[in-house]
Amino acid sequence: MKKAFDCVLMKHKIQARQRARLKGFSAVEESRFIQASILKDDALARIWKAAVRTKVPTNSGVG
Repeated sequence: MKKAFDCVLMKHKIQARQRARLKGFSAVEESRFIQASILKDDALARIWKAAVRTKVPTNSGVG
């Protein structure tokens, strides 16, 4: 039976779009772009800000 929703395929499509968006960015530019994108989303911004307040380490080096 074929699944109606393929989460692996969705993940690959999202990753391909993200790679296309970030093409040509330096590591610092990439981190800043991703952080700005996160902060535009209310739910994600709350999580990000809570992580910064509790000093949860991020791999981006930004924040």
